[in-house]
Amino acid sequence: MEEAKLERSGLVLWTDGLRKDDEWVGCALVWEEGGRWNKRRTHLGRQKEAFDAEMYAMSEAMNIADEKAEKEKFTRVMVFTDSQATLRRIQSDEPGPGQVLALRTMNWTDALARKNIQVEY
Repeated sequence: MEEAKLERSGLVLWTDGLRKDDEWVGCALVWEEGGRWNKRRTHLGRQKEAFDAEMYAMSEAMNIADEKAEKEKFTRVMVFTDSQATLRRIQSDEPGPGQVLALRTMNWTDALARKNIQVEY
């Protein structure tokens, strides 16, 4: 909560993914706009791991940033995640787990960079 209360410039998104004991998998993102918290939640069904949910959340965060960049003026996007594996995965387009979502994330990050928007994870 302390981190969420800090004043930061630009768009700030918080991501998380999880896999419950009953095997249901999902993720969520939150961001503040005009003093109001917004959210996007996605249920990913079963047969996936927590890593898949974390990767999907990161990909969706960059999707939201790209959508907002079309309408709003900001020069910085910060994405907070507790998944070190996701941060490592989005640095490479090598084949492996989460490759499609890593590529989606990287493509949106590149699109934002072309708009002179800095992305920090």
